[in-house]
Amino acid sequence: MLHVLVHDHFQKYFTYMGLFREREGNNSGGDGMYSYFYLWAVWILWVMVAFYLPKSVFRTISFVSVLLLLISFRYNHLFAVELPFLILMIYSFILLWIFRISWRKYIQLILLSLLYATYMLWALLSPIFDILTFFIIGIAIGFLYLQYIGESLIEKLIIWNIGLLIGHFIYSVVLNYYGLGLNRNDLYFWNLHTAVLLLLAMHSLWLKGLEAIEQLERNLNRKKEV
Repeated sequence: MLHVLVHDHFQKYFTYMGLFREREGNNSGGDGMYSYFYLWAVWILWVMVAFYLPKSVFRTISFVSVLLLLISFRYNHLFAVELPFLILMIYSFILLWIFRISWRKYIQLILLSLLYATYMLWALLSPIFDILTFFIIGIAIGFLYLQYIGESLIEKLIIWNIGLLIGHFIYSVVLNYYGLGLNRNDLYFWNLHTAVLLLLAMHSLWLKGLEAIEQLERNLNRKKEV
């Protein structure tokens, strides 16, 4: 009896807040702006992969996968599982198969998935912040978490991709349990996913640029000493 009452209470609360957040999103400019952001972010990532990564297996796989993500955005309802999610899943598990990670990274991956699911539920239910504020908070949390877990860019990419996929699945299961599957915002997932990856790529390029400048200074100092 208590379980039924708690379930009904949460279902009513989820329904009310879900409709509230959906109405708020519709009044704040719709999904068009966020769609353009996602497409531009993926395109910039593809350019970075194509022209700034050294030739390697990682570059080849990433080049093809990001290009497929860019193309598949318009055809995301061809399969039971949306095509972009399927591409990201295959890409991530190929990387996981080639570049093995330690068991500690798996724990960090699971923690990230739980953190993402909690964050998305918070964004859906909180009446305080708007969507843009939550988006900025999510980018900051995601970037700082990836910076904390390690130094390898590939490990960060694997943990971020698979962690968010599992977290989005958990989030979807919770919404479906309360009959709110239509309130699942997949575009928000993609915007957050690509925004953090873009910030991570820019940070990596910035560090490489600093290393190149330091190496140039060392070479100049050696020439002066000679």
